[in-house]
Amino acid sequence: NLTGADGSWANVPAAGSPYAAVVDPELGRVALPPVAGGAKAPTLTVSYHYGFNAEMGGGEYARANSFRVTDEKRIFPYPDTAAVPRYNDLQSALDFAVVELTVEGQVALEFTSSGTFTLSGGAPLTIDLPAGTTLELRAADGARPTVLLDNEISASGSTDSSLIVNGLVIGGSAGMAPAIPTPEALIHVPALTPDGKTNLLGELELTHCTLVPGWSVNTSAQPVHGTAPVLVVEPAGVKIASEFSILGALRVGELATVSLSDSVVDATDRANVAYAALDGESGGAALTMIGCTVVGKIHAEELTLVSNSIVWAALAELDTWPSGLVADRKQVGCVRFSFLPVNAITPRRFKCVEQALAAAQPIFFTLRFGKPAYLKMLACTSDRIRRGADDGGEMGTFHFVLAPLRESDLNVRLREYLPVGLEVGLVYQS
Repeated sequence: NLTGADGSWANVPAAGSPYAAVVDPELGRVALPPVAGGAKAPTLTVSYHYGFNAEMGGGEYARANSFRVTDEKRIFPYPDTAAVPRYNDLQSALDFAVVELTVEGQVALEFTSSGTFTLSGGAPLTIDLPAGTTLELRAADGARPTVLLDNEISASGSTDSSLIVNGLVIGGSAGMAPAIPTPEALIHVPALTPDGKTNLLGELELTHCTLVPGWSVNTSAQPVHGTAPVLVVEPAGVKIASEFSILGALRVGELATVSLSDSVVDATDRANVAYAALDGESGGAALTMIGCTVVGKIHAEELTLVSNSIVWAALAELDTWPSGLVADRKQVGCVRFSFLPVNAITPRRFKCVEQALAAAQPIFFTLRFGKPAYLKMLACTSDRIRRGADDGGEMGTFHFVLAPLRESDLNVRLREYLPVGLEVGLVYQS
C-alpha cells in the first residue's frame, strides 16, 4: 500500500532495499529505491490496457478509417526516425510540417507510440497554416499518446486552411495554470495570426480526442482547474467539429459554428458553464449536437439541431441564468429526443424529456473523468431516457454503442433456445 495522507506516498523503499521495485496494484503506483552514489537510475517502462465504455476519446482501437491524410509520402513520424533528424521537438516538427504544406496541400504529423510527451519551454505551441492546406496532427493507428502542455496550443491559418487533431489525449502539465494572456485554454484559436493578421482558419476538427476536462486531474480524480475551458475560439467564420471525443468546457465566439457528434462536453460540475461565448455568459456560436452528453450549462445563440443528447445542467445558488440550457433564437432550430434541464429555453421540441421533480432522469455510474464507467448510465435508468432516442436506443454520448438494442436482440435470441420451464436474465459487467 503506497498511499499516504492527502494523496502523498507511503511505504517507499529505502536505500539498500532488497527489492528492485514495490508495486501497489490498486493505485497503479510503482516505487523504486533511491540510487546510491553516482549510479544511473534505472529506466522504468510500464504497459497497461485502457478500458472504457466505447471507442471514443482516443485509444488503441482501430481509427485508420478516420484519417484524412493517407499518402505515405505525406506522413511524418514524431519523434523523427530519419538518420539525420529533421526536427527535435514538437514545435520544430510542426514548423517542418508547415513548410511541407507549401509543397503539397496535405500533411500528417503522426505520433508513433502511446508514450507521454511532456512539453517544456513556457511558450505557446504555435501552428499557422498556409491558405488551402490541411495539417493532421494525429496518433498512429493502435497508439494513444498523451501530450502534457505547459502552455496552450495556438492554431491559426489563412483562407480555407484546416487543422485536424486525431487520437491524442491533451492535458496540462503540473505547472500549467490559467493566466492572462496565456494560457487561456488547451487549444486556442486566436483572433490574429502570429504576424498580426486576421486569423482566417477555416476548420478545426477534433476526432477521437480527449481535451482533459479541468486540464488535469489529481490523484483523487478531481479536476485541477475545473472551471477553465479547454477550447477558446475567437475568429468569425471558423468551423469547429468534434466526433467521438471527450472535451472540457468550450468558449466560442458567436460568429463561428460548432458541430458535435458522439462526444462529451464536461465542465466538471452541473453548475459550471460548459458552452458559451468568450465572456462565459452570453450566447456562443450556433451549436449542433447529435448523440452527445453535456455536463454543465449551455448558452448558445442558436441551437441548430440537438438530437439524442443529454444536457445534465443545474443552476448554482444565486445564479443569474434562467436555465441550464438557453438558446437566444427560438424561431430557428430543433431539439428532439433529448433530456433537458428544468425550464430549458429552446426552439421547437419533439419527444424530449425535461427534468422535473420525481420524473425520469439519467442515473450515471460517475460524472468524474478518469473513472472507467465515466458518464455511463445504469441499466435501471428509466426507459424514457435509456430507450428514448429516435431509434429506441439510449440518449447521450454512448448512443452509437446501441446497448439497449443489443440487449433486446440478445433476449429474443436466447428465448429461442431456452428449455421449457427456465428463464433467462442479463447480468451487467461493471
